[in-house]
Amino acid sequence: MNYPRTKNAVNVASTFLGTLTESNPEVESYLVSYLLVTLYAEYEQKIGLLVARRCARTQDIPLKNFVQKKAKCGTESDLVNDSRKSGHIRIADLNDILGSFSENYKKTFTKKVLDTEMHRAWDDVVNNRIDVCHRQGSNMTLRDFIQSFDNSCHVLDTFAEALELTLQEIADL
Repeated sequence: MNYPRTKNAVNVASTFLGTLTESNPEVESYLVSYLLVTLYAEYEQKIGLLVARRCARTQDIPLKNFVQKKAKCGTESDLVNDSRKSGHIRIADLNDILGSFSENYKKTFTKKVLDTEMHRAWDDVVNNRIDVCHRQGSNMTLRDFIQSFDNSCHVLDTFAEALELTLQEIADL
């Protein structure tokens, strides 16, 4: 999956920090804070889109509505227009969403993600974003962010796989 807003912001931040004649941890912290919020927002949107894509397979509208409400996401057009977000996105929350579909989906995801590098990276992104928005801010460096970004992206690939979405269904994500 692609994360264009975050990738562009990382490039801009890296370029800017590279132009400084000396290190400026305070400026780097502000840039990383922005990156954390941006990536979290992209993750929220992707989670909702993945659930909406999976729900699109059924013609049973009440069932589709139930699952989308349970997963705290709207329709695909709601999500594209940023009018609703998926909510909390910890690994346990993703497990709950998958469990709403099937225990097998949840087991597949848990088996591949729990206690892995992608899990730790996902937690780093989520916890540091919470620190930025609700606590004192983050001490994450740009290098730390890039590493966590690269590793945490695999969580949503695994989430899509657990939902049994095909490459065709997620090609534009």
